[in-house]
Amino acid sequence: MLLAIGALGALNILPPAISEWFPGELAAPLVLFAFGGLLVAAAIYTAQQRRIKPDTPPPRTHDYAVGTPRVAVPAAVVTSLAVTVAVLILA
Repeated sequence: MLLAIGALGALNILPPAISEWFPGELAAPLVLFAFGGLLVAAAIYTAQQRRIKPDTPPPRTHDYAVGTPRVAVPAAVVTSLAVTVAVLILA
């Protein structure tokens, strides 16, 4: 879902930005298209390589779904505020 939202945002923002910054140029859109294709190919390759083989034991990972709302909610609020402040300062 997050990938779809990002793709829609890119489709809305990139064409006007390219026409404003590179008017009449064909190289910029072609480079962005090729680079996007390479990113998709790399993502597919990575997803296929990360499959667990049946003869290997499962990796030892921490279950981050286990936790209490008492810790998660303040952490989410602090993170949201930090991102908001960073965006307001940098913008």
